[in-house]
Amino acid sequence: VFAGQGVVLLLLQLLQSPAAAGSAEVKQGVLLALSELCAAGGKKCLVALRQADGVGLLLKECEDLLESDPALPSLPGLAALDCLWRCCLPSARSRAQLLAVDGMDVLLGLLYKGNKYMRPVILSILADLLSDQRSHPFFHEWHAPVPPTMQSNANNSIVSSTISSTNSSSKRPRLNVIIASQLLIAIWREQDAARGMSGPDGLLANPVRPLAGAGGPSKWDVRDAGVMAGYGLLKEERKALLQRIAGASNPDLLLDKVYACFAELGFETVLSALGPDDAATLQFIRQYVKFRQGEVWQDIHQEFAAEGVNPTQDDRVRIASGIEHSELIAQQVREAQRALLTAAAGDKLAAERALYDAMAAQAAADAQAKVYQKDHSKLTMKERLAVKAKKEEMLKHSIMSSTAAAQATAFHPGGATASMAGQAAGSSMQQAVGAAQEDQQEPYLDE
Repeated sequence: VFAGQGVVLLLLQLLQSPAAAGSAEVKQGVLLALSELCAAGGKKCLVALRQADGVGLLLKECEDLLESDPALPSLPGLAALDCLWRCCLPSARSRAQLLAVDGMDVLLGLLYKGNKYMRPVILSILADLLSDQRSHPFFHEWHAPVPPTMQSNANNSIVSSTISSTNSSSKRPRLNVIIASQLLIAIWREQDAARGMSGPDGLLANPVRPLAGAGGPSKWDVRDAGVMAGYGLLKEERKALLQRIAGASNPDLLLDKVYACFAELGFETVLSALGPDDAATLQFIRQYVKFRQGEVWQDIHQEFAAEGVNPTQDDRVRIASGIEHSELIAQQVREAQRALLTAAAGDKLAAERALYDAMAAQAAADAQAKVYQKDHSKLTMKERLAVKAKKEEMLKHSIMSSTAAAQATAFHPGGATASMAGQAAGSSMQQAVGAAQEDQQEPYLDE
């Protein structure tokens, strides 16, 4: 045991050496040896790795996959993920340290950006990490921009969940953002679309064998593994390596591990944060184990029929019961999905109708505001007197009133006496004007 602890420290030092940094083969060998040593050495080796900051070093190797080229898998990258899984996940303290250094963000980031052939390993690590309740808040807090490949599905889910959350206390989802639960559902939907497990209406397509779907391929075509999006043709050795990795990665494991992650999180807990579209898919995922059991009973029945084996009465009843139970659950899943999608369609239609009604009401109000509306309101005598008094008070302090008062003061500075003098002066002025007019008319009279 003590020798194993020393070897663990030696391997961690070698992992940080220039030799490992300059050679992918050396780094891969160190990681594989460290993984086997932790698995065989037991708790002492796990403690030695954690105390030597081995958790941070292994997580850094995984982060390098994101920073270098996450779209192309590599053997050292897979070795780093395997080493992280076997050396850190068995220890509760190592799991806590992994969460403290943003291990959940790195794993979900690899699942979000990384190559699809790496997903089985990443999902295995994630499922074991989620078995620790302390990891759940980190999982639910993760989010990322919606990738173009799932833009339409995510937008429908976001809109639906926004509508459904208006009358609930659940947290409203962020727009144009995918959460970790939606990321797992998107991985499930890729296999769903490849196999035809759900129909165009979003319901379970094959109630007899739900996981078989329409009979689509359940294996990846490794022949196109060497031609990646945006990379073109690769070297033959690189292409052979990718095909080797693709051949070793079983897409059937994705369904198992997605179910395991949701089972650790709790389906009811996850359901409250999803819209109806994602919730309908989650209903399918929730019964995955029961559907697997139903397929096993069907395979047994077919093998007995093909080989001419006549089972006992008890065995025939047990086989028939298992098959019928699976088909009954499939019908229940279809009804639950139909109810969710129908309610979502109704909510969406009601929201659109309310929007158009509000737009029509606003347009009518705008048109009405442009037309002059005469005041036909009837006032009482008391109200009329109050309005008249208010009007007189307003005119009293108006500009015209002030101007007239100023002019009166200028021409009649003496008050009442000045007013009488002004009247006399006005009379004299009128007499003078009359005399002048008579003087002007006299020459015409002489003529």
